[in-house]
Amino acid sequence: MSNDQLDRPDLPREGHQESSSEHASGTGCAVRLGWLLVGPLVVTLSAAILAQYDGSSIAGTSAVYWGAVLAMLALRSADITRFDGLTADGEPASRDHLRKYFIRVGLVAVALYALALSIRV
Repeated sequence: MSNDQLDRPDLPREGHQESSSEHASGTGCAVRLGWLLVGPLVVTLSAAILAQYDGSSIAGTSAVYWGAVLAMLALRSADITRFDGLTADGEPASRDHLRKYFIRVGLVAVALYALALSIRV
C-alpha cells in the first residue's frame, strides 16, 4: 500500500473489510424485515389458523408457528450481532436489548399460542 493510500481515510486499507452494515446493507435490511414484519405476520396468521381448527391435526400449523417464533429470535440475534442492529431510538442495540427481546417474544408467543388453542371454534 502506498503512502497516499495510508493518508486517505476514505479508501479501504488492504486486508480491511467494510463494516457488516455497509457491506451487506441489503442482507441487513432483509434480516430486519424478517423479524419486524414477516415473522410477526406468520405468527399471527398461524395463531388465527390454530384458533379455527376442529381438533383433527394441529401439528403442522404449530410447527409453522413455533418455527416463525424461532426464526424471529434468530434474525434479531443476527441483526444485532452481525448487522449492527439499532433500537427504536436509533441507538446501537446491545446484548441486553437482545435478551429483553427474547423474553418479550417468548412470553407473547406462549400466551398467543395458549389463547389460540383455547378459543378454537
